[in-house]
Amino acid sequence: MQQTDWETMDEVPPAVYNAFAASEYSGGMVQNVTWVQFPKWQSIVAVEVGMANLQTKYQILFTPTGEIIRARNVTYTYNPLGAATFL
Repeated sequence: MQQTDWETMDEVPPAVYNAFAASEYSGGMVQNVTWVQFPKWQSIVAVEVGMANLQTKYQILFTPTGEIIRARNVTYTYNPLGAATFL
């Protein structure tokens, strides 16, 4: 697995950007964006979003075509991109 930290939405594929903008999480503040590549599985764009006036943080996993794989609360998660994320 290889991770590339993009930090912002500037480098994500257009389909991912559009899917995020249309999602319920678009009103939050993007805190981190990571491109995760696997040798024998599709790549994933992981977006971490903090919600305004809350301590809650969410992680949304997208395919490169903009499909949401999973969204989860990672407020109290130590390693949000650990192996358990992809199981």
